[in-house]
Amino acid sequence: MAFRLCVTGGAGFIGSHFINYLEELRIAGEFKGQIVVYDLLTYAGDLNRIKTEDYVFVRGDVTDRDLFYQTLAQHDITHIVHFAAETHVDRSILDITDFIKTNIYGTANVLACASRYWQTLPEKFMGKHMIHISTDEVYGAIKASDTPANEASPLAPSNPYAATKAAADQLVLGEIYGNAFPATIVRSSNNFGHNQNEEKFIPKIMACLKAHRAIPIYGDGSQMRTWLSAKTFSKFLYALMTEGNTGEIINIRGEETLSNLALAQRIRSIYTRCFGCEAAPITHITDRKNHDIFYHIDNEKQFKRFPEIEFESLSDFLEATFKDQ
Repeated sequence: MAFRLCVTGGAGFIGSHFINYLEELRIAGEFKGQIVVYDLLTYAGDLNRIKTEDYVFVRGDVTDRDLFYQTLAQHDITHIVHFAAETHVDRSILDITDFIKTNIYGTANVLACASRYWQTLPEKFMGKHMIHISTDEVYGAIKASDTPANEASPLAPSNPYAATKAAADQLVLGEIYGNAFPATIVRSSNNFGHNQNEEKFIPKIMACLKAHRAIPIYGDGSQMRTWLSAKTFSKFLYALMTEGNTGEIINIRGEETLSNLALAQRIRSIYTRCFGCEAAPITHITDRKNHDIFYHIDNEKQFKRFPEIEFESLSDFLEATFKDQ
């Protein structure tokens, strides 16, 4: 199937994994399409993450309405995967300004430009699709022992980052219900994989091990997270894109759930096994204010729709990464 695809935030961590997965499909003859990477290249963006040259790059901010509209029109874009976002919770607690700008206003701009451009075409929304990348954090903290959030559950974000993503989701839903706009909202578990910024939990631990410095863990480390590889997530996104159904929300949940402390201990154990030396110690630091204990989401829709997609193992990824060093 041929797409003319715009990937916002395509030089970011998950966006680049998605493009690299499409390149694997292209080589296998399963993907035929054009890719436009639209990215501002902030501290979180790096084109070196992308392992192909078969794309067009536009350096731009999703809040730049003229440039984004021009990009859609110039390349006759049929599909948008909207990754571009500020995502680090700690940064949002210190200053929410950039999160409001990128996550809320940027998403509003992407929606407005796509709606305006696609409605100029004879076929209008037919054959068009925007996938908006959200997060399980919009549902707020839910204990593992409680009923998980499904796609109809109310939103209850409990940190500034999640609040801006919840607001963006509402903007997308407003377009879906108000204008029959062809979009899908995807709410995902924590992602892991190569080339993730060191401000994130797993690469921060791995960087500490490499530098032989203590690994900082918030509080007692009892907070739990569910982990999904960025490549596995990319497979789900491509399946959604090719399936063509729009106008819905879908939770994508990972396969492995660990406390932060247990994950740090697992990473240390794999490091010791790979290098045959003692790993850096764990140190407990003052917990983050209102640190959510768990994001518990239901994935019944995910497995009914895409039961054939296999998950990449977190331990396999960690071991392979250490062996490559």
